[in-house]
Amino acid sequence: MSPSVTTVRSTARVALLLAVVVALGVSASTAGAAAAGARPHSKIVTYARGDVRVQRLQLALTRSDHRLHGRLHLTVRNELPRAVRRELRIGRCTGGAPYAPTCPTTSIVHVRLAAGEQHSYTASVTLRQPPTHPDSVQAALVSAGAPTPYAFHSNGVLLLAGRAWRGASAGRTYGVRFASGDAARRLNFDIPVTAPNRAYIDVKWQGTAAPTQAATIITRCAGATCTDTRLRAQSTRSGAGLYGDRFDFTRAGADRLGLRAVSPDGTTLFDAALPWPA
Repeated sequence: MSPSVTTVRSTARVALLLAVVVALGVSASTAGAAAAGARPHSKIVTYARGDVRVQRLQLALTRSDHRLHGRLHLTVRNELPRAVRRELRIGRCTGGAPYAPTCPTTSIVHVRLAAGEQHSYTASVTLRQPPTHPDSVQAALVSAGAPTPYAFHSNGVLLLAGRAWRGASAGRTYGVRFASGDAARRLNFDIPVTAPNRAYIDVKWQGTAAPTQAATIITRCAGATCTDTRLRAQSTRSGAGLYGDRFDFTRAGADRLGLRAVSPDGTTLFDAALPWPA
């Protein structure tokens, strides 16, 4: 066999091995991403982009005859010098990834705000019970025509898992309510389950009191018994006007979690609650 043929075949073998390694790497990466995306979530996310600011987004749900009956509260402020329109879309989730599910709209609250106006809305909603997977209901404040899943194309998203309407945690009010002012302006509180009775919680909130001018407290509740734990901002995730923390958390029998920030004078800057996702 000539040296040139040997070189060609050796090169081909190396290329084949590299292709297999790359393919395995991509497959492993994709599998890891899929596993992360498959984790059940409960979350409340609001944004403060200088347009429509969510001051309150809360929903309480009960179940009867395979239907969910809810009471929804929304308070929003238009920070623009012009009128704006939004839609608060509520629906049961039927597919997609648990973190960003597809939730066809069942009810819409039409939001119309003049320049600088703040307004509160209250609505009753009735939904069919969602399928077991993803076992979630979503309320999202979005622009008209926004496609689902909404991701960053929203002013706020509340995603509630089945404990919101089942068991000891059913019928409670979930979501977030902010105090007036700029001490706290937006929140990301996300509970993705990583193992039975464990979650890797993501907390971010923004405002003039962040990260250290207020105590950030997580509350583990089982029935009527609640236990507070003070959190500490992670320096790598925080900065001026931003509190950031991400941490492993043990359920320890909790059916729901609370999160709040409290200023030194005792003022609650925001108060949030979510059901344990699984």
